[in-house]
Amino acid sequence: MMMGRGFVHGFGPYGGCGGLIPMVVILLLAGIFILLAVKHYRRKSVLFAQNSNAIEILMTRLAKGEITQEEFEKLLKLIQ
Repeated sequence: MMMGRGFVHGFGPYGGCGGLIPMVVILLLAGIFILLAVKHYRRKSVLFAQNSNAIEILMTRLAKGEITQEEFEKLLKLIQ
């Protein structure tokens, strides 16, 4: 009986890297997922900061009497 490096002895159909290729694919997919999640979080954070600044400006204009309460509410709905 011959005992060689075959399909049955743990090397699989890819030769000596049977587990390497699937592991690399999984790591690449995980990296892409993490990259997209970070990109989405940063974008959402920037939009939140811009909205907060716009609301502060509206509140200041309302306090100074530059706009009415109705105008404030209308502009606030547009921002949000």
